Amino acid sequence: MLWRRAADAVALSHLAIIGFLLGGGFVARRHPRATKAHVVVLVGTAAIYAGGFDCPLTIWEKGLRRMAGDDVYPGGYLEHYLVSPWHPSGMNPGIGLAILGVAVATTAVAYGGRLGRLGRLGRRGRGPAPANPRPAPR
Repeated sequence: MLWRRAADAVALSHLAIIGFLLGGGFVARRHPRATKAHVVVLVGTAAIYAGGFDCPLTIWEKGLRRMAGDDVYPGGYLEHYLVSPWHPSGMNPGIGLAILGVAVATTAVAYGGRLGRLGRLGRRGRGPAPANPRPAPR
């Protein structure tokens, strides 16, 4: 029972990390200190994906499920929990690219807006001063 609960906790934390991967850029816009954590998640996910490795959280969850005496699902976390319920044939390269595209697009939108805002803030105070900042009294 304890191992099963631990596996469920790992699966929920995996979902939370995926949520942070997708929405962390928007969180970082409001809370800049979250940027470092989001970049760590981005780089770690990119390394796992590019290297073709299994996610460590998936390995951990499956190990805990084995210890609980449960059957272990084939494939990865995304395929089992997020793709298979809606797409019975499971994960394929097209779906993988679509998921990657969503992650890249949300990150680009989030950081694109943030970089644009930083650019505007960086220009503030530069350039010629206004000719007459206050209207003259009459």
